[in-house]
Amino acid sequence: MNVLTRSILLCGVLVAGAVSAAQDHGSASDPRSGYFYGRATKVVDGDTLSMKTAEGKPLRVRVAEIDAPEKGEPFSKRARQALNQIIWNQDLAIRLYDIDSYGRIVGHVFVGATDAGRELVRDGLAVVYRRYSTDASLLDLERQAREAKLNIWSQAQIPRGARDESTEVSESIPAGCADKKYCRQMRSCAEALFYLRECGVTSLDGDNDGLPCEAKLCKN
Repeated sequence: MNVLTRSILLCGVLVAGAVSAAQDHGSASDPRSGYFYGRATKVVDGDTLSMKTAEGKPLRVRVAEIDAPEKGEPFSKRARQALNQIIWNQDLAIRLYDIDSYGRIVGHVFVGATDAGRELVRDGLAVVYRRYSTDASLLDLERQAREAKLNIWSQAQIPRGARDESTEVSESIPAGCADKKYCRQMRSCAEALFYLRECGVTSLDGDNDGLPCEAKLCKN
């Protein structure tokens, strides 16, 4: 994570307050912890966008838990158009999921109550990225799209990202909450975020800034 990205996270993204309900993603004027807000400036492909936060900071965002076709692959243009249709000229709420090795934000992208990643999976324009996904319900949406042979599922070849049929959720991030309480038990920033948010393990976030295990995992 570069200095700019970390500055945005600590000063503009991880604002005070707790998420009061599963679908309460807040807004720039009424923010939630672990979120940041703004509008898209460019849709790169079906799972990547550039945006400016409400404070005017530029960010590159990778949509969490899904994998859309890359440029030049079948249905890549349609996936990009679908994401563009959902998010363009809309107020976005991005829920931090992880920070990848390139320093990009990985997050769930919401327009109101609409989860852009889920919509793409539902329409057969993205697959569940099994290596990094923790949401088993996404697999149900993917299965329905596959059975209906929607878009990428109309091809004989299994799309990239969905080729590991033996693993329905990430090996490094649990689908449920095990008995883990300490940063030394976490294997990735994404796993620590999952335990903090979904399992309520507040011991992972000693300074209550919404980012767990900063000394070891979610660090610069």
